[in-house]
Amino acid sequence: MLAALGGAAGILLAKAALDLFMRYTPVGLPRLSEIHLNLNVLLFAILLTFGASLLSALLPVVRLLTTDPQASLQQSGSRSFGSRHGNRLRRWVIGLQVAGCTTMLLVTGLFSKSLLHLLGEEKGFNTDQMAVAEVRLTPQSYGADQSRVNFDDAVLSNLRAIPGVEAAAMVSAMPLGGESWIESVQRVDKPDLESPLINFRWVSPGYFETTRQRLVAGRFFEERDRNLSNVVLSEGEAKALWGNQDPIGGQVKIEGRIFTVIGVVADSRNTSLKTPPARMAYVHYKDRPPFPTYFLVRASNAGTHGKSANIHIYKDAFREYCQCKGAD
Repeated sequence: MLAALGGAAGILLAKAALDLFMRYTPVGLPRLSEIHLNLNVLLFAILLTFGASLLSALLPVVRLLTTDPQASLQQSGSRSFGSRHGNRLRRWVIGLQVAGCTTMLLVTGLFSKSLLHLLGEEKGFNTDQMAVAEVRLTPQSYGADQSRVNFDDAVLSNLRAIPGVEAAAMVSAMPLGGESWIESVQRVDKPDLESPLINFRWVSPGYFETTRQRLVAGRFFEERDRNLSNVVLSEGEAKALWGNQDPIGGQVKIEGRIFTVIGVVADSRNTSLKTPPARMAYVHYKDRPPFPTYFLVRASNAGTHGKSANIHIYKDAFREYCQCKGAD
């Protein structure tokens, strides 16, 4: 009975905690809607609960079977219960239980403190009402750059046509996916200036509006930038290169190519919540259409149920279109 009540209470608490986490977490974890209680893990936990209960019950039973009833009755009037060896064993078991519980409470407290700290960090972007899908184009079918550009253009056009979609965009790296495409950058007019390292990203027009990142100076990407070599820098990168000067209209060299700065966006923790904002440089995705592409869709303001329904619609749209085009 104790095992059944404890196991049922644990399952109900886990389900309630998971529902609260999915409903109120502001982190915007990828594939958050797919998190659920795993049946295999649940069955294993149930078997472990009853197995521990049976083992705990069998050990005293085996010990009682080897005990002389007459000797036990003679000791029943004494103040000490059981043998000296049995009392020592019980003290050790109780001590181990207290130590284990204390350790688990300390670890849980430290984890909760770290999680609350991360949840309180200013990300610099907003993930409310947003769905993210990863699409990988195969080199066999999409080896030419123009074929990938055509695919990305068509997906964005179809996503923006879905009722309830406020904005849609694409980026070459998953938000909070760590640093990648690290390159050096230098000012064209000051080639001797120290070249800081940046994270290179290929994005579509509407990316900053979809993620709601703040514009510091200049402008965001527009369709006219498709055939131009323009770049948007993060605020930290712009200050590292130009200091307090205006970087708009300045030119930088990345990978041996020259780009004109058209905008500066506020720093954001889009690589990791645990580290300071990384220095970023964003260029139009037509410059080098990536094979792994991440499409972002923001739904119009809705309640929790509307958000879940919209996410399922976006997933179905992603899957249907990508399958018919030979993408994963």
